[in-house]
Amino acid sequence: MSKQRSRVLLVLAALTSFLLSIVLSTSAQDAKKEELLRKIQELEKKKQAIAQERAAAFEKNKPDGKNLQEIVDRYLKLLENCNAKKSERCADVLYTLGGMYYELDRDAFIMAKENYEKKMDAYERNPRGPEPVNPIPNYDRSLGYYERLAKEYPDFPKLSEAYYQMGNIYLLMGDLDNARSVFQSIVDKFPNSPRSSPAHFRLSDLYYLDHDNVNAIKHLEKIKEKEIDLTSWEMVHYRKGEIYYNMSDFDKAINLFYTYVEKCDAGLYQKKEFRDMALEYMAIAFSDIDNGAEEAISFFKKNGRKPYEDVVLYTIGLKNRSHGQFDPAIKALTVALKQFPYYTKAPEARQALVECYVVKKDHEKANVEREHLVDDYGPGSEWYKKNSNNAKAIDGAKQEVKRALGNIAIYYHAIAQKKKDKDAYQKALKRYEEFFSKFPDDKWKIFEYRYNVADIYNSLGDCEKAAENFNFVAMENIAAYPPYQADLDTLGMDHDEAERLKQNADKATSNISQEDAGYNVVVALDNCRKKKMAADGITEDKAYDLIETKRLLEFAEKFQAKYPKSQNAAEVLYLAGNIHFAAKNYDPAIRVFKQIGDSYPTAKIGEKSVRMLANSYSSAGQYDMAMDIYKKLLRGQKVDTPEYAEILDLAAGSMYKRAEGIKKTGNTQGAVEAFKAIANDFPTSKVADRGWFDAGVCYEEANNLQLAAQTFEMLTTKFPKSPLRENAYIRAAENYKKNEQIDKAAQIYQIAANNITKAEFAIPSLSSASECYQKLNQFDMAGKMFELIYERYASDPKTPMALYNAGLIFEKGKLYTNAIKVYDALAAKFPQSEYAAEAFFSIGLCYEKMGQNLEMANVFTQYATKYAGDRLKQVQALVKAGDAYLNMKREDDALKNYMMAVSIYEKFNKESDIDIESIAQAYFKAGEAHYNKFQKIELKASSEKAVKDLIRSKTKALEEPAKYYAKVIELGIAEWTLKATYKIGMGFVDMGSAIERQTLFGNAEQKIASKIQILSGLEKYYGKAQEYFYQNIEWSRSQGLKGEVVQNSNDKFLEMLYMKGKILRQVGEEFGKAPVPRGLSKDEEQAYRDLLMEKKLQADDAALPKYQEALKAAQELGLASSPWVQKIKDVIQEINPTDPMLNVEIVEYVQPEVVPIQSAGAATQKQQGGKSTVQSANTTRSGVRDDEFDRNMRRIQNIISMEIPVEDKIRQLNRIEMDAKRNMILEEQKIEELKMKKN
Repeated sequence: MSKQRSRVLLVLAALTSFLLSIVLSTSAQDAKKEELLRKIQELEKKKQAIAQERAAAFEKNKPDGKNLQEIVDRYLKLLENCNAKKSERCADVLYTLGGMYYELDRDAFIMAKENYEKKMDAYERNPRGPEPVNPIPNYDRSLGYYERLAKEYPDFPKLSEAYYQMGNIYLLMGDLDNARSVFQSIVDKFPNSPRSSPAHFRLSDLYYLDHDNVNAIKHLEKIKEKEIDLTSWEMVHYRKGEIYYNMSDFDKAINLFYTYVEKCDAGLYQKKEFRDMALEYMAIAFSDIDNGAEEAISFFKKNGRKPYEDVVLYTIGLKNRSHGQFDPAIKALTVALKQFPYYTKAPEARQALVECYVVKKDHEKANVEREHLVDDYGPGSEWYKKNSNNAKAIDGAKQEVKRALGNIAIYYHAIAQKKKDKDAYQKALKRYEEFFSKFPDDKWKIFEYRYNVADIYNSLGDCEKAAENFNFVAMENIAAYPPYQADLDTLGMDHDEAERLKQNADKATSNISQEDAGYNVVVALDNCRKKKMAADGITEDKAYDLIETKRLLEFAEKFQAKYPKSQNAAEVLYLAGNIHFAAKNYDPAIRVFKQIGDSYPTAKIGEKSVRMLANSYSSAGQYDMAMDIYKKLLRGQKVDTPEYAEILDLAAGSMYKRAEGIKKTGNTQGAVEAFKAIANDFPTSKVADRGWFDAGVCYEEANNLQLAAQTFEMLTTKFPKSPLRENAYIRAAENYKKNEQIDKAAQIYQIAANNITKAEFAIPSLSSASECYQKLNQFDMAGKMFELIYERYASDPKTPMALYNAGLIFEKGKLYTNAIKVYDALAAKFPQSEYAAEAFFSIGLCYEKMGQNLEMANVFTQYATKYAGDRLKQVQALVKAGDAYLNMKREDDALKNYMMAVSIYEKFNKESDIDIESIAQAYFKAGEAHYNKFQKIELKASSEKAVKDLIRSKTKALEEPAKYYAKVIELGIAEWTLKATYKIGMGFVDMGSAIERQTLFGNAEQKIASKIQILSGLEKYYGKAQEYFYQNIEWSRSQGLKGEVVQNSNDKFLEMLYMKGKILRQVGEEFGKAPVPRGLSKDEEQAYRDLLMEKKLQADDAALPKYQEALKAAQELGLASSPWVQKIKDVIQEINPTDPMLNVEIVEYVQPEVVPIQSAGAATQKQQGGKSTVQSANTTRSGVRDDEFDRNMRRIQNIISMEIPVEDKIRQLNRIEMDAKRNMILEEQKIEELKMKKN
């Protein structure tokens, strides 16, 4: 069948009735034109009546085929006469023939169609021969006369009608192009013809079919309402709105649909054929506008409220939803539900809102809408009351509520599972229970949801309720349930997901397995049992009598009885057997495991149950029975398979238990042999190495350290892949150490590190080897162990610490060159390590110990620049550099470093841990450098003026060190305060000595006079010095301080008292040296000499009280051990041998045993009576100060009180720990040296 013929058949049915109505109504319209204009409704009624009458008359008077042919023949003869001459009569003949041939051909087609249908019925009953051919209408004769008419009589009055009939015939024949051309000719040539509007109508249809909206609406707009019937005009009205919609002119479309509906409702359009569609299109148009719902509300406010407003609003949202416009749908539906909450389709709209959120993956909002759906549309709700008479709406709402309620519960259930949210679990439970209450007749849903409830209780740890609900599912008689119907929800799924869901749903029953539920009952009851055990803190054997255990064991048998063919039956029995086994109730365990083997020989758990049977025999002490089973199992397996290895391990485990039993009897040697036998019989078993290891433990416990060490050592080679090798190496080495075989222990540690090279084991092993070598005083080997760590594990985080330890050990062994080498490597290779700075600092310390001052100064100077971030060490380095320069007599360089240390302290002491003792030292050393300059000034000159200038210079020079010593005293660090105070005193002593040694001028008499004058002025220097030495005596005793400075202060104090007497005696001696004037007689000369002697004796007498005062001071202060006591007594003896002071008893001062212990913290200095006093940070009960403890406690307190980040505090505290570690090693070195000296 050709394509054109197919088109004919498609168009035929649609147009036949229309053509007939046009033919029969034309004259009626002409006759009643004015009345139609005045009364449209009345005209329509009359038109219908006239049409019916004419149709009846036509049918009654209609000639049959034979008569019609006769009439045609007569008209053909008339037409023959028209060949010679044309006339209006001829034109009318052509017009009539066109109409009659149409009738003839139409009747022929109808008859052919009827004949075709009969033949087709027969063919379908007996399909033989060719299939009957469906007839096609042929109106060529009719078209021919109409076309001839148009060509020969272009002015014929009825030509527009002829054109119109031609157009309709072309439509019937499916020739749409010619139909369009003919209709276009009508509107072009006969614009005022009554057929112009129907032609426009036809053209609009043709363009509409071609989706040419522009031309379609052009022709529709040209149709005149008065020229077509009301039904067609109704269609025009509707079609305009439709086309404007298609052209996206939504405002015009909305207005046209609105006026159409209004005319329908006003009775102007009685058929109302398209009213519902117009309302729907109106809503769709609004839905395609942004904020369509709000626009619709505004439209109705403008045009007045309408009874169908709710329909439009809801339809807008629902159409948005169906068109996949989810965001607009959400807006529209939200507005509709707010404006008309009690509309019949509100539940449906709410469900659509849910679906929109689901598709958008906004499941939280979707669930909120479901909850509205459940809570707002169920029985008792306002919506329910207002729609209670609408059974269909109520039933629909009930179904939506049921589905939503279940989905709410499932949503909360899913959220709870994902987030482990207990609150969500409770919400899910609440909704599940609500479902059970509202829909008790939905057996299948309750069945499924009870399983979900059980799962929730299981997740919440409520094993009792979990078991209860799983039990409900497991024991339900679902055979009595109605037929199962899957409720598929494919919303939001892609095609593949939806198809999989549909395939899984094609089952006669729910996906919930009763057997699985029963198994879950077992699991829940087992959880209850374990929970009870944990709560009561009881073991498996005691838990055996619990009611929870009994319930579990009873249900296990019940499950096996109900589901004997279940794949889980054997597993459930296996669980019961294990409970018996764990409770050490081996007889029922043996019974259950044998039952599994007998009833379920092919079960997956079957072989395990046989093994557990063997284990039960083994645990029951029936080793022969156990070994028989193990051997049978081994024979049934292929060697070198996992199964074979597993059984072999069980057999070996049985031997291991036997060995343990022997060990418990106290038979150590028997236990050793039994443990070692495992390796002989089952060398590849997992417990072979453990048995060998335990043999070593047996030797250990028997205190046979040699055999223990050898056994452990042998394990490392006998079982090269054993995880116990590491422990065995360690135990071997430890036993060798306990057995005083330190060298052997060191070797084992080193071998262990060589064979097990992973850093976490090798590094500690090499460290332990180093410790052993240290005990052997093999410091080179000890340090080498840490060097090996660096060589092998350069990238390991512990390597920097290893290098640092190597350096410390080399230092301990006085291998300073080696120490410098590793310290240098550490600082260079690991600059970011916490040990790098300490290593660089230690290089300087090594040079200090080696006496290489220049190298020491260079290193510490570099340190201060390179590691400026560590203010404490930076200060210490600068002080050390200053010391090195001071040792090289480079006072200016020394001062430069000391002053840099001081400036750093003054700038950063509030934000950094800077040891105040180092600053005290820096001030002191700076004072020392200036003091050296002071001492270099000698009062030797060529003139008195020059000497006086030198005295002024030297006095000025003394002010500089005194200034720095005063700074030291101000800081209040006990040790350095004593030293500084002592040096201030010595400044006065040295100044006095220098003045005494100054160059004298003049003759002998003048020089003697000058000397006497100088000596007379010295007491003020020695007196001032005496005061400072006395301060040290007081401070040391109040703080329990001892040491060289304290002893020197004691001695210098007495020396100053001694010097006061000596000055007077020196004056006498100078008088004695005076030359005798010339020209004196012998008597005069003798008298002069006697006078000088008398002066000398007077000086001795004047000096004696000074010496007595010194001796009294020695007695009061308990300075018996000072060498100056005897010197003073010797002078007194010389002056007055009978002086009672010579018999004075002097008792040495002893520090009190108990001295008040002050709280740890920074040492402080207080002003009392204008004098400085020093408070110590820590004193022991024995009166011995721990200066290092004081120092570190001050540092710790300082760090804690600083306003710096916590990370910085931790870093600075770690540095204190590192310093302490270093000091401990150096103290060990000193102890070893003292021991060596003692020996």
